[in-house]
Amino acid sequence: AEILISDSMGRVVNSSESFSPQSIELLDVYPNPFNPITTVSFELTEDSYSKIQVFNVTGQMVEVLHKGFMHSGQHSLTWNADNYVSGLYIISVHAGSNIENRKVMLIK
Repeated sequence: AEILISDSMGRVVNSSESFSPQSIELLDVYPNPFNPITTVSFELTEDSYSKIQVFNVTGQMVEVLHKGFMHSGQHSLTWNADNYVSGLYIISVHAGSNIENRKVMLIK
């Protein structure tokens, strides 16, 4: 029997390609919209060097919430945006070679 692997669009994927397992899952950013504090929750499936950053809509990094080694498991970090203007921000979670982003809205 032949086994075919397909992507979410039903296209056949070459099974000899190497896949990098997803090492991070961005669970929630709550509350969103927020004023001025929000919590970022995520899960790491393996121990890894991680970096959690906040970017403004122009792509400028405005704050680093964490940079360094983290153990696998669930984590939560708080961002106090009291010193920032109202608007849309992107919270970016990097773990290993994987990146997850979430849009958040600061309303003052």
